[in-house]
Amino acid sequence: MTTTETSAAQADTDRTDQNLTEALAHTVGDVGRVDQKSGVLLGLDGVLAAAVAILAQSHGARLTVIAPAAALLLAATVLAVLAIRPRAEVRAPDDPHRSSPAYWADLDPDQLRAALAQDRRLHRLADLGAIFRYKMTLLRWASDTSIAALIALAAAALLTAA
Repeated sequence: MTTTETSAAQADTDRTDQNLTEALAHTVGDVGRVDQKSGVLLGLDGVLAAAVAILAQSHGARLTVIAPAAALLLAATVLAVLAIRPRAEVRAPDDPHRSSPAYWADLDPDQLRAALAQDRRLHRLADLGAIFRYKMTLLRWASDTSIAALIALAAAALLTAA
């Protein structure tokens, strides 16, 4: 096999460029889905907050019974809001591998052209992966805390009704 044939065979099997492009698109979609799930969780937390308010107004409701549910609900809501809170940048302002829209906003057309001449997809993928991990961790904590709030609210309702 000649050098040209070897290079052509390697080019046929090297899918790095295509895989990188697909990984970026997939990761962007995953980050968006985490934001959507966090929004759904915030809606659930709103319903639970209404239930806490209704229970607090009922006769025989005790603060010691309702307070744990309210505290857990507050924590779940804060975690969900933090999960969907926008992140402008992962990298430091002086990092030459910045790749976010916030970075592009600070450049003039010539600087943009020069920055776009570089392939920043690997850095962008790493940044998106870090954002995804952060958001997913917060979403999991918010979900777990919402479940705990729901259990505490159910217990409060049962104790108040008894």
